[in-house]
Amino acid sequence: MSESLKDLKLKRRYDPSKDGTDLIKEFYIPCLSKSIKYDRCSAYFSSAALRQVAKGLESFYLNNGHARFIFSCEIMEEEMKNIINAYKEKMNYLANSLDNTLDNSYEIANLAYLIKHDMAEVKIAFMIREKAALMHIKSGLFEDESGNKVYFDGSGNETEAGILNNAEIFRVFNNFNGDDCDVNDGEQTFNQLWNNTYSPETIRTEYPVGKLFEKLKSYSKGKIFKNQEDYFYSEDC
Repeated sequence: MSESLKDLKLKRRYDPSKDGTDLIKEFYIPCLSKSIKYDRCSAYFSSAALRQVAKGLESFYLNNGHARFIFSCEIMEEEMKNIINAYKEKMNYLANSLDNTLDNSYEIANLAYLIKHDMAEVKIAFMIREKAALMHIKSGLFEDESGNKVYFDGSGNETEAGILNNAEIFRVFNNFNGDDCDVNDGEQTFNQLWNNTYSPETIRTEYPVGKLFEKLKSYSKGKIFKNQEDYFYSEDC
């Protein structure tokens, strides 16, 4: 990496619907390109979001980066009483639906490659409530090889709409300009969610079980793709 997160000219607040900021070009790709670590917590996720940041994802891969994602899923308390079977059935259902939604998808091939090569981990968050509910915390943390960290939170999900289309506000903090407390708090919250120590009576995060992870890894094509054209060219060859 020729530069670090410290060298980027990042805003303290991003409000795309108001100021026309391009979050992809001005925030996500620059931060991913300089990072060796990316933690993201989001209520919703779409593979289209990966399409938008593919250029940064390639640099992240070249940096030997490692990503951890926590995404939310609704489940009833009654299902939680038999969590292993209920959770496995839900993950198997998602796995069985992949073929109908992910054909010729280079962004999923990229995620699959990272997972297959232990460069990305995904956990699913459940709320343990009488009624189905979502873990709605939305935040992220980038870290470079020098230990510089950029933490962000706000209303946006890790979806194409959340990044490009919706009216969303992102607040940005870093540990090299005096925001150590905010960055440390954000990092601690993510680690607690990841390790099931944040609120163990109400929030639980689990690795996908059953067929979902294996199905996802089967979409790996052996490399990271910059765009759909690159993906189809590789398939033709």
